[in-house]
Amino acid sequence: MDTPRSFKELQLDEDMLIGRSEKEIEELLGRIPDHITPEENIYILKRYFFGLFERKLHLFYYKGTVTDYYIGIL
Repeated sequence: MDTPRSFKELQLDEDMLIGRSEKEIEELLGRIPDHITPEENIYILKRYFFGLFERKLHLFYYKGTVTDYYIGIL
């Protein structure tokens, strides 16, 4: 089992997310997603300005495998 990754580690090695299952991602990040839909999971990585802005990791799934992701402040 991998140790939970920090945001900086994810930025350095983002392509490690593609092709992984939902369970593998949960083990990699060390927690469950903050928002779950059938085709997308969202992790809140950091909050800014008392929660007005959040850095989020969006993971997009197809048949249980990550096909794409987005990291940004929304």
